[in-house]
Amino acid sequence: MSSACQPEKLKGKEGEKFALNYLIKEGYKILEKNYHKRFGEIDIIAEKDDEIIFFEVRSKRKNIFSPLLTINRRKIEKLKILALNYVSEKGIFDKQIRFDIIGLTKNNKGFQIEHIKNAF
Repeated sequence: MSSACQPEKLKGKEGEKFALNYLIKEGYKILEKNYHKRFGEIDIIAEKDDEIIFFEVRSKRKNIFSPLLTINRRKIEKLKILALNYVSEKGIFDKQIRFDIIGLTKNNKGFQIEHIKNAF
């Protein structure tokens, strides 16, 4: 990996850590971080109010558009397949599932968070 890519990777991990802390404060029980299969990854899987929630976390430096706009149809389809794989693997058949997006924009004061519930 080139050194030019490393700051982006670190920023993403920093954003995911911030998102985890936010979710814990909001009462979510974290079930998995970086759930990975050969065809993709779910950033965070949590539970709250008898629902399993699959989170996609997107971080950007301050910009004119939301980090949420960086999620395309292909990514959404991968997340759905991964979620079905997860619930099947874990034998979870009695809970509702949903997909949330956490958009983080970094500025000089830290992260600004945007949490979209039932995003797709």
